[in-house]
Amino acid sequence: MDGDLESYLAEHDQIVTAREARSVGIRTEKIRAAVHTGELVRVVRGGYVTRSAMLAVRFEARHVLRTTVLLRTRPEDLAASHTSAAVMWGLPVTTSAMERMHVCHRTRKGTTRLHREFTVHCCPGEGAVVAAQVVRSSNAFGIVLPDPTSDRAHAVAGPSRCEAPTVPVVHPAVAAIQSALLTRPSIAVSIMDAVRHRGLATVPQLQDWLGRMRFVPGIPHAREALERSDGLAESSPESWLRLILLELGYTVVAQHAICEDGRVFARVDFYLPELGVVVEFDGRVKYVRADGTGDADAVVAEKHREDRIRRLGYGVVRVGNEDLTKPELIDRYIKDAARTVPRVRPAS
Repeated sequence: MDGDLESYLAEHDQIVTAREARSVGIRTEKIRAAVHTGELVRVVRGGYVTRSAMLAVRFEARHVLRTTVLLRTRPEDLAASHTSAAVMWGLPVTTSAMERMHVCHRTRKGTTRLHREFTVHCCPGEGAVVAAQVVRSSNAFGIVLPDPTSDRAHAVAGPSRCEAPTVPVVHPAVAAIQSALLTRPSIAVSIMDAVRHRGLATVPQLQDWLGRMRFVPGIPHAREALERSDGLAESSPESWLRLILLELGYTVVAQHAICEDGRVFARVDFYLPELGVVVEFDGRVKYVRADGTGDADAVVAEKHREDRIRRLGYGVVRVGNEDLTKPELIDRYIKDAARTVPRVRPAS
């Protein structure tokens, strides 16, 4: 790769656009040569990133990287939106939803346009676009966080003037609503749960934007997702499990505290008070160390915790990822556990 181009990429997050190259005197032929050798990848017309950068990050971060390239090609006009913004805010998005990039106009100009790699949407409204700080690491390029100098982030209509590197993206409340419009109901609820649980948006903020976007097709779908969310789920599977339990007809108490001798020693995912049954989502993450190896101590501690809950008279059900597609199996687990609960049920 040409030395000037390589130096520019090293100083600009491994991204270069045709406009940027011209402004610093890098000839287009040098970019074409790097694309031909496979050192650069064309993301959109006039926007490129190094292949090594694309391969060094996980799938979600790769989508953020691609979206950042797109935004760099039109820095005065576009902001990340819909599922692209949701990924940037760390909200749950399916892999299939990340195949296409979504951006919007920063101001009320322009119309929705469908391109091969991305869709440009209309501006959601005044104050919808914010400047969010970019966090860079070796395995999570471009994940964005709110600007700490304001309650969430600065509203922007043009390029950010913040000293720290920023990227234009719609507010988390807007991203959650827009993403809910593009996904199936269970995913939409998990997005609403996540944006509330992480404190990225409050219910009043979400309701305000739902009102401001009331004429957008499909908004009732997003409104229903908010109504069905509770903001307590710590993961998407927990959101889906709660919905399954409700659809099975159970009364569900999320994040229920279990006490012994007047002290809380456990907080379970779900409690079914009519049956005295505790339902836990058995995610594998809790049994894995930061380096990816199994954590035997965590397994033992979880076993002792469960035994203690059972001794108090609760029935306990553990549901894994593989069970979420089998509601009838979950229902059978619960009924079997309910038979083990003594007639005098645990105090809730």
